[in-house]
Formats: sequence, structure tokens, C-alpha cells
Amino acid sequence: MHIRGSMKTTYYLDGCPLQTVFIEKDLGCTVSHTLSSYANAETNAKRASNILPSLKRLFGKFNPKCSQLLYNSFVRSHLENGIVIWPPHLQKDKLLLETVQRRATKAVRGLKTRPYEERLNSLIMYSLKYGRLRSDLVLTFLIMQSPEHPWRLIRNKGSSVTLRGPPHKTRGPT
Repeated sequence: MHIRGSMKTTYYLDGCPLQTVFIEKDLGCTVSHTLSSYANAETNAKRASNILPSLKRLFGKFNPKCSQLLYNSFVRSHLENGIVIWPPHLQKDKLLLETVQRRATKAVRGLKTRPYEERLNSLIMYSLKYGRLRSDLVLTFLIMQSPEHPWRLIRNKGSSVTLRGPPHKTRGPT
């Protein structure tokens, strides 16, 4: 895969030319040659969208009690796939994923005509934007608390002499 470079260059390995690809799947995330997050968001949205009709056929209009369980286990897991590694940066990517969640909440019996935020509140769910923020905070907490993480190499404790500033100051290696 050529990353933001000339597509005319041919690379060889043991005298054999390597195949040029535009999209590569790595660590469960789809990476394009332009390094945009659209390919990953599109793949995740397609997977989740393909599951919704199957759930509707099997269960008809969802019961509000079981809809949250079905949605979280079958649909939302696809929408949040690789969100920590390769999050959507552009607004169109975020909206693409959010429209799948909008469609899923409309499938619940008695909630089709309500506004999106009200549907989320009645189903005790949260938006994908909040989910991305929450996963970032959880990952940051785990990194800060893990004793084996490489973060410990560049992290210095704040001095106990001064009372100002947070106890977890970050300074580069000296």
C-alpha cells in the first residue's frame, strides 16, 4: 500500500513485484491509502446495517426491554469496532455511524415518532459521540494506572515539596 505517495512506484520482494492495494485491514480496522477514517466507518456502518433487517425479521417490532440487549450485543459492537484505534474524525463519518443507531432506535415499538434524544433516554442508551469520549477516558485511565505501560518511562511524579499542580505531571525524559 502506498501511503499518500506516488502510485507509480513498484516495490519488489525477492525479485517479485508486490501487489498494490488501496485498502488494508489491520487489527480489525480498515485503513485506506489516504489514511482517512472513512473506510473504517463505512465498513462498520455496513456491517451494523446488514444486521438490523435480520433482527427485524426475527423479532418484528422490538420490545423496549429486549431491544437494548439485542442492539448492544449485535449492532453497537459493530459500530464501536476499533473506535479507540481508528476513531472517525470527520463529521460525515460520525453521522454515517449515528444514522445506523437512529434507524435501530426507530425499530422499537412505540418510539418511531419521538425525537432521537428522547428515544435514547427512554431506552437508557447514549449517543455514539458519548461512547467515543467514554472509551477514550477509560483507555487514558488504564494507561495512567498501569505500572507496566511505557507511559511510566516518560511520566515523572510531581514533586511533593510544591503544593500546586497535579500529582501526575508529564515531562519528557531528561
